[in-house]
Amino acid sequence: MFQVFSNRAQCYIYLGALPQGLEDAEKCIELDPTFLKGYVRKAKVQFLMEDYENAMATYQEGLRCDPNNLEVLDGLRR
Repeated sequence: MFQVFSNRAQCYIYLGALPQGLEDAEKCIELDPTFLKGYVRKAKVQFLMEDYENAMATYQEGLRCDPNNLEVLDGLRR
């Protein structure tokens, strides 16, 4: 079920509906705190909303799921 929220969050990102994307990404993490894409989606939305501090914190949370994930490491470099 959490993948549905992750996919919909990505759709909202593409549409520019960032508050809705953030809500779905947070729901995804709530349902499965080990699902890395939830953190990636949430951080991406936060970055696009220019909430850089929280985006960094979210990417760091994602590192706990997979410390070698290239998408997360790339997000941290921005």
